[in-house]
Amino acid sequence: MTDISLEALESSSVHERAEVLRELGLHGGLEHLERLMEIAQVDDSSAVRLGAAAATADILSRYRVGKRREKLSDARRVELLKTFKSLDPKVNPGLFLVLACVDLPRCLDRIRVGLRDPRWDVRQGAVVGLRRYCNAEAVSSNDLLRGRIIGFLKPEGRLPQDALEGVIGVCAEAGWEDSRTHIAQYSGREGSLGEAVENALTRLDQLVEPTSLHGVWISLGLDAGEVNPNPQPRAWWVLGAETGLEGKPDGAFGAFEWKAIDSRMISVKKKTRWSRIALRRLWLLRSDINVAGPGLQFGGRTYHKAVGEEFLELVGEMCNGLASVGKAERKAALMPMFDMLPEGTDGEFAAACLEIGIGTPAAAVKRMQAMIKSPQKAPPATWYWLAEGFHAGRKKAEATKAWKAYLDKAGKKDRFVDNAKERLGRK
Repeated sequence: MTDISLEALESSSVHERAEVLRELGLHGGLEHLERLMEIAQVDDSSAVRLGAAAATADILSRYRVGKRREKLSDARRVELLKTFKSLDPKVNPGLFLVLACVDLPRCLDRIRVGLRDPRWDVRQGAVVGLRRYCNAEAVSSNDLLRGRIIGFLKPEGRLPQDALEGVIGVCAEAGWEDSRTHIAQYSGREGSLGEAVENALTRLDQLVEPTSLHGVWISLGLDAGEVNPNPQPRAWWVLGAETGLEGKPDGAFGAFEWKAIDSRMISVKKKTRWSRIALRRLWLLRSDINVAGPGLQFGGRTYHKAVGEEFLELVGEMCNGLASVGKAERKAALMPMFDMLPEGTDGEFAAACLEIGIGTPAAAVKRMQAMIKSPQKAPPATWYWLAEGFHAGRKKAEATKAWKAYLDKAGKKDRFVDNAKERLGRK
């Protein structure tokens, strides 16, 4: 049994009860579900009721994909569903999040009832639950499910307008291109419905654009909507115009050729063999940074576009991994990355790292010197990468001077401090 004290759930303090619920959401197990669902229905505080439903959903979110799904049998899921169907969503609209993470096709029936409920807060809870249900990798290849949800948009099954707008948004975020005609039938409407349609069609256009696949994609080891303090090992993909790199969870990576077949399929050539990979392109909220952006799902994993420091970290990882191969092979693997550099200082640092990796450290030195001479104040890490360029060019004195300058300018917790100290032989 997960070692979490439940005594605080009996506290008269709403804050204390809510705090243990947050802890259960992160670290609780299946053995806590019944107690949580009781609290979700009967606690005097609406905040605590919602917190209990969220904690229940978060626990269940850890049992939706791969081998972890097998730990919660379909028979047990059916039992949970029967319990949840008897509960009143008016008391707690968060129950729809729980239904989403029980993750059975028949959960959709109860969510659809919620979308038609006369009470606004219940309908909104159903939309939120539907989004969490649909965005998971667990349902990414379920064509039957997709068809049923797109069917919610048909005029003969007309939902209340706010629920209709919610379903339109969910279909677009889920990347369901075959929902386009059903969404477009509401084009030209005034007010919020017309705005929802316009936003959804724009989102679908963004997701099917061929070049939107290009870039660096990182899997955090979590399914979309999963809350888990112990995720799977990370993995990553780099997709250039025609070539790519795959970083596996064990740290190994390899190059491949690729081409798009259509919006839901790519073909990948590893060594001499081409194979097809079905994927889903969608729009997801990254829970770790609370920012929404493009996502990919395939092979049991969810990938997000790399941002800021992640891109730089990945470039460094790639350069280190290729250090033992020949210069020509290393250059061929790294050159496509120049077309994917993010804007800003992290992009400049990544470019310097790449220049060092392909054997042109003088270019990295020149790039960093230009940043230092710029009217804009250069961040401390500029001197770190200047030193790395000098070091790769075998200019020891200049490198030492630049590393010392970096340490003088950087705070104690700056991301390259330990590296610079190690270069200088300091502890």
